[in-house]
Amino acid sequence: MQIKSNVEYKALEHEIAVVQQGIRALEDEEIAAMERMDELQRVLQEHGRDFQVEEQQVLQDLKTLDARAANIAGEIEQGRGAREVEAAAVAPDWRARYERVFERAGDYALVGVDKNCCGGCHMQLPPSVVHDARKGLSITLCNYCGRMLYASG
Repeated sequence: MQIKSNVEYKALEHEIAVVQQGIRALEDEEIAAMERMDELQRVLQEHGRDFQVEEQQVLQDLKTLDARAANIAGEIEQGRGAREVEAAAVAPDWRARYERVFERAGDYALVGVDKNCCGGCHMQLPPSVVHDARKGLSITLCNYCGRMLYASG
């Protein structure tokens, strides 16, 4: 009742059309978003199944690794026991010196002499040290790294 002229009516009609067009655009966006959401839910379900398969595989791998770790721990204990048996046959002074050198060196305490060089630090040894190592009558130590030497060839 507030509209008094045909021009006002046309302007109002145009405004209604613009708003309806905006509503249709928003409804179209909503439908597209819902379709996209359906697609994303399907992809999510697929990835969820893939994740479950991967999770089962990882759990199986963990069980396998745990079993291997237990086996290795058992082998280590067997090796320690065998080492103790073998070490009991070694003269106490040689064993004590070996333990000290091994603790200090960290890797090998007993190394061979190869081409007149220490097998641990690879330094050239004096001829007297090489000769003593070849004789093997006493404990011979490297002058540089302190490892115990033996004639390797």
